[in-house]
Amino acid sequence: MANSEYTYLLAGNVVYKLKTENNVVVRKTYLEADLSDGRE
Repeated sequence: MANSEYTYLLAGNVVYKLKTENNVVVRKTYLEADLSDGRE
């Protein structure tokens, strides 16, 4: 979901959620690949 209140920035494997009015980082989400292909 996109809106004018927040900006999302992808840098490497981290998604930053920034408050648009002052560029403060609200949340950092770390991404990682699931290479198991559903196998256990």
